[in-house]
Amino acid sequence: MKLPRPRVIAVSSCALMLAATAGLLVAGPLNPPGGPIGATMKTLAEVEPRIALSAANTPGDADSIYKITQPGSYYLTGNLTGVAGKHGIEITASNVSLDLGGMHLDGSTPGTFHGIYTIGSGLSNVAVFNGTVSGWGGAGVHHSINGTIGGRVERIHSNSNGLQGFVVGNSSSVSDCSAYDNAGDGFVIYSGCVVRDCESRANAGDGFDFTGGVSLSGCAAYANTGTGFVASTFSANTLDHCIAYSNLIGISLASGSSVLDCTAVANNIDGVRVSSRCTVRGNTCLENGASDPAGAGVRTTGADNRVEANHCALNDIGYAIKASGNALLRNSATGNSVLNWSIVSGNTFLIVSAPASAALDGNAGGSGYGSTDPNANITY
Repeated sequence: MKLPRPRVIAVSSCALMLAATAGLLVAGPLNPPGGPIGATMKTLAEVEPRIALSAANTPGDADSIYKITQPGSYYLTGNLTGVAGKHGIEITASNVSLDLGGMHLDGSTPGTFHGIYTIGSGLSNVAVFNGTVSGWGGAGVHHSINGTIGGRVERIHSNSNGLQGFVVGNSSSVSDCSAYDNAGDGFVIYSGCVVRDCESRANAGDGFDFTGGVSLSGCAAYANTGTGFVASTFSANTLDHCIAYSNLIGISLASGSSVLDCTAVANNIDGVRVSSRCTVRGNTCLENGASDPAGAGVRTTGADNRVEANHCALNDIGYAIKASGNALLRNSATGNSVLNWSIVSGNTFLIVSAPASAALDGNAGGSGYGSTDPNANITY
């Protein structure tokens, strides 16, 4: 009689062992723990701990559709339609976070007030974000001017409102917001605020109107009826990497401010205008001015300004320095239709006319700038 092959025996033995092991794996405990079986699902409050805006949770009053009166985190569950004689959402408490959830607050019903209105003395830490506010009779988003401190406004689009797009209280932050086609200013920003990556377009007032101690970076003001960026009577502001295009004036700042690495193009009068004790550095100013009166790429109206490393081309006037006591260093000007430079006496500068060089295909050449002074300004 033939004996089975060894390989067949090995495979059969493995199969028997796997079958026995599988039986052990699927078996449950012989003695399960005693006591009632508890629920394993999360409660609604655990899934969504925030408070939904509703007639039950946040009832309005005579002048508001919804009113937030207690600290907490709130959210909007659907689009909101305005009612005549009322604000959309009124906030009267500190330490509030309001998520619009990408919804639209539509205030186009005649007679509406502000879309979102924060009001009260001594309020702080009110955050509003992520939605669209349009068509309200007042401002789109309005924080109490003197009462709200340390607010936060993010990712809000505010357009076609009867007054401003945004009014933001002291020491607040504003980021990734846009204001379009409002009947007043796009943004009104009070002291000590930080504004980043915002856009203000085609508003009937100024693009960004702000007081003192405000920092704006990466912002754009386009085709506003007034000035793109303006702080006319307050000081110590900083603009960096901002764009002002096709406004009445591009950028206009009062004393002790800085305009750094900005671009001002095709504004009706001046590209950059400052009063006194300002730093204007690294800016590009092109095609500003309407010839009557003549606009300038850079204009200073006071003393003690440092105008450095800017480039002005194709404006009415490149640089209009209209008071003494200023320093001009390493600036360039070309192709300005009225004058490249208009500078009153009593300022510190050296301007040379840089000669054109012959063609070059190689490693060395050129005729230089006409001066070895490292701070010389050039016309070419």
